[in-house]
Amino acid sequence: MKNVLVNEIDDFNNVFDNLFNQMNSLGVKLLSSISLTLGLPEDFFNKSTTKGNSLLRLIHYPPSNNENLFRAREHADINLITLLIGANEPGLEVKDKSGEWIPVSSSYEDIVCNIGDMMQLITDKKLKSTPHRVVKYKTDEIKSRYSIPFFLHPSPDTILKSVFRDDDEGVLAHDFLDERLKAIKLY
Repeated sequence: MKNVLVNEIDDFNNVFDNLFNQMNSLGVKLLSSISLTLGLPEDFFNKSTTKGNSLLRLIHYPPSNNENLFRAREHADINLITLLIGANEPGLEVKDKSGEWIPVSSSYEDIVCNIGDMMQLITDKKLKSTPHRVVKYKTDEIKSRYSIPFFLHPSPDTILKSVFRDDDEGVLAHDFLDERLKAIKLY
């Protein structure tokens, strides 16, 4: 699928192409660190992410009164890792091991890293996918919230299988993504 081009804003496409490339580069570096932490070669993820189908999204949560406090209900990301540029408004929360919701405070200068379901799958849950949500606190002003997540995905032909067990036959990344998108009714 081709990118949607935005011609109404000068230099928009160049700026976001550059941002995509920078986030992808950062993501690959983080995956190298994760590889080493797992006792794998530093370049373990390089082949699968070289032609990955990663995604940079611009999300607008419209202004809301206090009727619906959930801007995004509890979910986990499907991909390997998500890099989130700090939002302009609070509201992101992650669920800890005991089931409590913890607010994530970040500024627009921060990048938050989140483990996704694909990483959880290949690490046999040693690295767990992070359930999270976006809420509007009752004390917040009624205004928009903007968020820019980068979802780092492997290439669709990557076999997702345990890095710890040789007997795992794995699943094709495309099939895993397709199944999950259908389960959450995104198509």
